[in-house]
Amino acid sequence: MDLLKDLEMEELCYRQGTNTTIYKALDKEQNVKYIVKQIDLTNLSEKRINNAMYEAEFHQKHIQHPNLVKYIGSYRDKDQLIIILEYANRGDLAAFITQKAYNNEVLEENMIWYILICGMDALRYLHKNNVAHRDIKPDNFFLHEVEGRLQLKIGDLGFGKDLQKQLVTMVGAWECRAPEMYSQSSYSVEVDYWAMGIVLYVMLAFQFPFMRNANTSKEEQRIKLSIMQKELPEIETEFEQLKWIMKQLTIKDFKKRMNSQQFFQLDVVKEKIKQIQGEFDVGHLVE
Repeated sequence: MDLLKDLEMEELCYRQGTNTTIYKALDKEQNVKYIVKQIDLTNLSEKRINNAMYEAEFHQKHIQHPNLVKYIGSYRDKDQLIIILEYANRGDLAAFITQKAYNNEVLEENMIWYILICGMDALRYLHKNNVAHRDIKPDNFFLHEVEGRLQLKIGDLGFGKDLQKQLVTMVGAWECRAPEMYSQSSYSVEVDYWAMGIVLYVMLAFQFPFMRNANTSKEEQRIKLSIMQKELPEIETEFEQLKWIMKQLTIKDFKKRMNSQQFFQLDVVKEKIKQIQGEFDVGHLVE
């Protein structure tokens, strides 16, 4: 595929901030859909441009995992950076949960386990390759259905950061930021596990532990203080094992927080991988 020349833009999906536009596109010859991420570099600072370029370069070097959105290609055209990515045909987890709530339904236990297990495996892979995602949230968990089976695809690595460099920048959704992002001068991969715990909380409770009421600095400060000072509100759920794991992932002391190695050593996780393999695509995890 000759990148954008072979694609026909089908529709505007959404705008991400003021500089990024997301399109759905079709390769008519192959009848395959893609996501085209168009980033306007005109009014961006040099730091933001470098961050955008980093995302493209990062995909080229590191994305080789079944639960991370596949990179197709990228190039810079004057003041535009074009990134072409794999398309997920069932949308994102946030919208999926919203629809479930609208229909007065809950997420099935096996699906929660599938998303949790594959999400933790993707983080294990990134961290092994010395990269922290730093923007784990339901909106960045995409679902793709192939022959009746759902696949998880984690995307939007614009905040992904090489761990060989010190992590100090305040990034990611307010609701998913780990306490040490506020209290420490620097942080590391543990922030991804906290955010994964928040995603699990949302799958169980259908809401964030600390909900945003407005996009203001005052509201950001309120959420910051809640994350730092308060315990997460209790969840009423019959899925006690998932609730316990959520609590281990959201321990405020990052040194005591569960990591991917500890997670995959749990007997319940090993058993669940075997249990859900007929329903979900977890072949890469079956020993």
